[in-house]
Amino acid sequence: MIICGADPGKKGALVTLDTASTQCNHFLLKYDKNGELETDPLLWWLECVGPDLVIMERVGGRRGWGAAQTFNFGDVYGQLRIVLKSFRVPRRLVAPKVWQGFVHQGGGAAERAKDRTRAAIQSAFPTCPKLHEGVMDAFAMAWFGVSSFGKSNRIDWDFNGLV
Repeated sequence: MIICGADPGKKGALVTLDTASTQCNHFLLKYDKNGELETDPLLWWLECVGPDLVIMERVGGRRGWGAAQTFNFGDVYGQLRIVLKSFRVPRRLVAPKVWQGFVHQGGGAAERAKDRTRAAIQSAFPTCPKLHEGVMDAFAMAWFGVSSFGKSNRIDWDFNGLV
């Protein structure tokens, strides 16, 4: 089964984990000069990797963001949701607290969620390279998806597709 984690946003990414082959793959979201998601490369990548399920973060506004920043983020989030819906692959929207609760189990006391996620990945997967912020969150969501929906506890991923 190929599970895809999708982290929306300007630094967003998608990561696939293949429970049969151990392969990992990633795609950094790209935007044109108007801030629109470049859909053709994303659709090509989705065709190539062929995910069976996409786990996407269910997001909302963030403390300290102004109206314009919140609207722009929501616009990008909506664009990614439409692309994934048009690809016709099953999707699950998961709140950050849900996937982070799984990933951060027994983790350290870092204050920022990103730092806890990075520490949890390094602890569980010592051979994993340092990941781009969006790739890190997308990997964590895919890891949550593999465990929750892929019915696999695989921990021996081939990280070459993430560098």
